[in-house]
Amino acid sequence: MPEVMLRWSGADELLDDAGQVAAYSKLIRTKYGQSPQPGTAPDPAVIKALSAEGARHYQKALASLGYGFGVGALSYFRRVVEASTEGILDLIEDVADEEKDEETLERIRDARASREMEEKLRIAADTLSSSLRPGNVNPLRTLFKQYSRGVHGLTDEECLLVAGRLRYALEYVFRNWKVQVDEATKYAEEIAKWSDPGSEPEAD
Repeated sequence: MPEVMLRWSGADELLDDAGQVAAYSKLIRTKYGQSPQPGTAPDPAVIKALSAEGARHYQKALASLGYGFGVGALSYFRRVVEASTEGILDLIEDVADEEKDEETLERIRDARASREMEEKLRIAADTLSSSLRPGNVNPLRTLFKQYSRGVHGLTDEECLLVAGRLRYALEYVFRNWKVQVDEATKYAEEIAKWSDPGSEPEAD
């Protein structure tokens, strides 16, 4: 259940001889927050798919987003991307390995060797398998585009807009890809068993 936070403020404060507040002639109750903020509760599937560091940044990003702190939200979402890039490369590598895509595997090795985060993401977006592109739309391209905009030079309102887009792209990738790749792997392993006569059940 959400926790509603209230602030009591005084009007016409009454001070004692030492200058301390002795009483209020009037009390005003104001709602100034709610935890978690509406629409900013962490997605459990995303938390599970992220690294521990990525999950911490994700939760802080959502809190900043909920309170309307654009610069803070965008900064934390960028940290989620940075903490999760190796995991993204792992997923693409797993798919490429299943598809025997040697060219993509070579590009992923190049990405891992790069020290530039934007270069890693660019290569990941360029090599993304068509099986991970819903409607032929590349979610990593979206992620890369929003990440590469940075924070400097944007107003707080603009940061809020970019942070929301980055959140959408991140949550799609980490909510769906991990499950999709894991299910595809399980399916391939099961089918491989069928092709082995020794694993078939004996006829009655």
